[in-house]
Amino acid sequence: MKTIKDAIIETSKLKVQGNNITHKANIQELLKEAMAIGQDLTTSISKLGSSQGTQNNTTPEATQPTVNTMAAQIVQLSKDMKEMKTLVSNTLESNTKTWAQVVGNENTTGNEGPPNQHRKLRAKRSEQIKEEAAKYSIKLLATNAPNEVKKRLAEMTHKDLIGQLQNAINKQYANNPPKLLPGMTKNDKDTYYRLQCKSPEEVQRLKSMNWGAAYEGLTEHKRKHGFVVHGVLKADLDPSTDNPDKAIEELEVENSSRNLHIVKLSTIKKKNPENPGIITRHHSVIIFTYSATEANECMERGVIIKGRFYSNIEKYAPQLNITQCYNCWGFGHVGAKCRKKQRCNNCGETEHTANECTNTTQCLGCGEGHPAWHRECKKWNEESTRLEQLRTTTLPHFIE
Repeated sequence: MKTIKDAIIETSKLKVQGNNITHKANIQELLKEAMAIGQDLTTSISKLGSSQGTQNNTTPEATQPTVNTMAAQIVQLSKDMKEMKTLVSNTLESNTKTWAQVVGNENTTGNEGPPNQHRKLRAKRSEQIKEEAAKYSIKLLATNAPNEVKKRLAEMTHKDLIGQLQNAINKQYANNPPKLLPGMTKNDKDTYYRLQCKSPEEVQRLKSMNWGAAYEGLTEHKRKHGFVVHGVLKADLDPSTDNPDKAIEELEVENSSRNLHIVKLSTIKKKNPENPGIITRHHSVIIFTYSATEANECMERGVIIKGRFYSNIEKYAPQLNITQCYNCWGFGHVGAKCRKKQRCNNCGETEHTANECTNTTQCLGCGEGHPAWHRECKKWNEESTRLEQLRTTTLPHFIE
């Protein structure tokens, strides 16, 4: 009886949410029933003991119903306790699991363990948070500012810089000027400053702000939204050789129903170390616009290029494509920004290039007998798998 009382007390202390609230209520009800059955059993046992002490006045037939009742109660109590144990286990298990364990066990398959599922959910949520946070911030650039202005900005504290910018905003917006929040990101090396506003509406109002009035050369960084059109004939559109202004004008006319306003055209440059001189008839073209709405509409409806309709379009997300450095042959960066020593892609040594190499071929990534750039490299496949998993969690569109 004491054990059941303790269980009732401990159950009442459980802090649960969602479906576990029902579990907790069921557990408490079963415990109360068990308590009542236990009390009945105690009473029955006491009576049975008394009857055995006075057998001269009690017949076996008289004690039989009491024994049968006790047996039935014990069987029922056993069933109830098993059910209660299951409920307790489920409740405690879900109540003590971390969020990572909970989401990790949702919709998993044999090839996809809980940690991997959690990483996908976390990556997706992280992207959503970044997209949402962008609505509340403005990024300013001082790239084209005079050196003395850059120096002055670098020496200012965050608080003083926000104060000066707010003064300039108050002068331009005499009626109910937008307010900057007391927090910003300041990167003097790359000369950019990210300001925070109270609402997306405040950010939109500041789109007409003349930041140069505060500091010469200070401008707003307008975020570009890019989408990739795959399989485009180079003869129809090649940003590397075509007149950019003419090409943009023609594209905007052909896609006027999408209200497309193009900022920039580019291509995805795919370099094949095995056949560097190979020339292809098709390539992937990146189209940039300032409008998330325009980019999303083109991805949904497709685009027209020289009369041809293209629907194989996806959001431009360079961080999800394999990037291999042709200087150190590592992944995640390009050779132009690599600070490591140049390595031979044939053997991995730093004293010579692949053209001068006379050593046995050995991949510096996995140690197998192939060059570092080979597509069958274990490191290449690992990086490809990692990015593919992230790609499945990436939002296919831009948050407007």
